[in-house]
Amino acid sequence: MKRNRVGLGGVFLLCGLSASCLAADIQIAGMIIDQTVSRVGRMFYDDLSSDMEIPDNIVSVVVNERPDPFLGNIISIEVDENVVYEDRIGSRMLGLDEKVQAAKSVIQSVFQQKIDIQKQLERK
Repeated sequence: MKRNRVGLGGVFLLCGLSASCLAADIQIAGMIIDQTVSRVGRMFYDDLSSDMEIPDNIVSVVVNERPDPFLGNIISIEVDENVVYEDRIGSRMLGLDEKVQAAKSVIQSVFQQKIDIQKQLERK
């Protein structure tokens, strides 16, 4: 499946910034949404999404980043609105590759669980 990479600005642009569009429950399957705020967060997002294949039964993967004055920045990843991964990233890129690999592992596990559940539901 081809993945769709769209930042928040792209979603609003697609909607034309109309109030009715923002109020509607719009779901576009297979989206990887970037909500990072720093250079390191963007690098995390780019590395994470570079070869990610999203199954058909997944609506969206959202990469969030929020600043924390004591810990640097906190990266969290949501799959279909459920937080499945959260970790701290500093302003330096130390250990970034390991954190991306850990996040990919968790996400692939979640994808596999959803696929297994879908198969069980189809059998019944």
